[in-house]
Amino acid sequence: MSQTTLPSAGRSDDVEVPAPEAPARPSAVGARSPTLTVVALPLAALTIVSLALRLPGMGISMWIDEGLSVGIASRPWSEIPGVLVRDGSPPLYYLALHGWMEVFGRSVEAVRALSLVFATITVPVAFWAGDRLFGRRSGWIAAVLAATSSYLTVYAREGRMYSLMVLLTLVCVTAFVRAVALGHRRSLPVFVVALGLLLYTHNWGLYVGVGLALAAVVGKRLTSGDDGITWKALSVSFGAVALLYVPWLPTLAAQAAHTGAPWSARPDLGDLVGVIPTVIGDRAAGLVLLVTAVPALAAVVRVRSAPGRVIAVLGAVALGSLLVAWVASQLEPAWASRYLGIVLAPVLLVAAAGLALDGKRGVLALGVVALLWVDVGGRLGLFGPPSIPRKSNVGPATTVVDDLLEPGDVVVSTHMEQVPLLRYYLGDELRYADPLGLVDDPQVVDWRDALARVEAATPEQGLVPLVDDMAEGDRLVLACARLSPTSDKARLRLPWFKAMVRNCAEWRSTLDAEPAMELVKGPVAPPPRQASGSSMFLLVYEKHR
Repeated sequence: MSQTTLPSAGRSDDVEVPAPEAPARPSAVGARSPTLTVVALPLAALTIVSLALRLPGMGISMWIDEGLSVGIASRPWSEIPGVLVRDGSPPLYYLALHGWMEVFGRSVEAVRALSLVFATITVPVAFWAGDRLFGRRSGWIAAVLAATSSYLTVYAREGRMYSLMVLLTLVCVTAFVRAVALGHRRSLPVFVVALGLLLYTHNWGLYVGVGLALAAVVGKRLTSGDDGITWKALSVSFGAVALLYVPWLPTLAAQAAHTGAPWSARPDLGDLVGVIPTVIGDRAAGLVLLVTAVPALAAVVRVRSAPGRVIAVLGAVALGSLLVAWVASQLEPAWASRYLGIVLAPVLLVAAAGLALDGKRGVLALGVVALLWVDVGGRLGLFGPPSIPRKSNVGPATTVVDDLLEPGDVVVSTHMEQVPLLRYYLGDELRYADPLGLVDDPQVVDWRDALARVEAATPEQGLVPLVDDMAEGDRLVLACARLSPTSDKARLRLPWFKAMVRNCAEWRSTLDAEPAMELVKGPVAPPPRQASGSSMFLLVYEKHR
C-alpha cells in the first residue's frame, strides 16, 4: 500500500491502492449496490448517531434569544420581515421556524428540533464537501467531525439560526472553492443560492461574502490557464448574490442606523485568538488537530497542486471572514462567540484534509478529537453525573411564581430582552412591561436606540403608573438580571449592563418604599448562572390598597 495522498481535481478516492483483486460475483438473488453498502448505509448510521448524541438537553430552560425566536416566529409570515426592523436580524430562520411551529407546536423541544434537523443534515453534507474537495477518506473524516462537533452539539439544541448558518456556510464555501480552486464552473449556481440564503439567515453572512471575495484573489493567484474560473464568471456570480439581497437592503439600512448590540464590547486581540477554542470547542482537541493536521497541510500547500490550492482558499475564506468580522466589530461592537460558526465549515474541511493526509495517525487523532467533543465522561455520564450546559434559569423561576399570578397581573423586566421569554413561560393573559413601561407587543424586543432609551428610563416613568393602575389584590412580578460583581466584572463595565443593574435597584427600592405594595415572594433565583444577564431573580409584590 502506498502512502496516503490527497487526490487531484476530479478524483473521488483519496488513497493510492494496489490493483484490486477480482470482485466477487454477485449472487443470483440480486446484488446490493456498492454505493449503498459502502457509503449510504454507514453515512446514515453516523447521522443517526449524531442525532442521538444531540438529543440530551433538548428540554432544558430556554434562554433570552430563544424567547426572541419564538416571539418573532409567532407573528404571521407576512409580518415577520417588517417586525425585524425592530430586531436587527434577517428573516429566513424566523420564517422557517414559523412554518415549523405551525406543524410541530411551540414546546421547548419542538422549537429546538428545527435546529437539530439542520445540524443533522450537516453530517451528510460534510461528507459530500470533504469528498468533492479532497476525496473519500476526507469525506468520512469531515462527516465524523460534523457529527461530533461540540459547537454544532450546543446549537443543535438551541432555538436559534446558528446550525442553519453552519449548514449554509458549508454548502456555500464548498461550492465556491470547487469553482475557484478546481475550476468547476457548475458549482457557481450552488454558491450563489447558498450565499444568498446565508445572507438572509444572519448578518455575519456579509462577512463571509467579503471573506470569499478575498479568497477569490488568493485562488486566482494560485491558478493559471484552464485550472481556474474566470474573473467574469466570479463577478457575475457575486452580482447575482447582490441582486438576491437587494430587497432586504432598505431593512438592513434601517437596522444599521437604529439597532445594534449594546450588550457587546469591542473585541481585542485576545478575542481573536479565542476564536480557536470557541470553534474547536476544546483546547485539547485543538492541540491534537494542531499537532497532527497542520504539518501535513503545510507540506501540501507549498506545492501548487489542486489539494494545495483548495486548502489555501479554504484558509483564506476562514481567516478573511474572521478578520472582517473583527474589524467591523471595532467600528460597531457586535462580537459574540455564537456568531463564529461562520468559520466552522472551512475549519472542519481543512482539518479533515490534514487528518486524511496523516494516515493512521490521523485516524487515531480523529478518534481522540471526536471523544473530546462528545465529552463522554461529562455529557453522557459514563464516569459521573451527566452535565448539560444551561444558559438560563427563567423556566424554573417562572414555575415557582406561576401559581401566584392571575390574568391581568403585571410582569416587569428591567432586562428588556427577557420580556418575550417571560411571556413564553407565563402566558399571554398577563401584562408585560420593561423599564419604559407597558410593552404593546411582548413577543418582540424593540432594539431601536435601545441603550439611550433604557439609560433615560426612570421608575416614575416606567413603574409608578403601573402601580397606580393596579387594583387591590393585583400582583406585580419584578424580574431582574442576576449579575455577579466578580464573574461578570467585564460585562458590568458596559453601559447596557450598568443601566440594567441601576434600573433593577431603583425599581426595587420604589416598590419597597411604596406602602401599598407588599413583597409576598422572593427573591426566587434558582440555578444556573452561566451567562451574564441570562439568569434572573424574581420578586412578587401584591397591592393592598
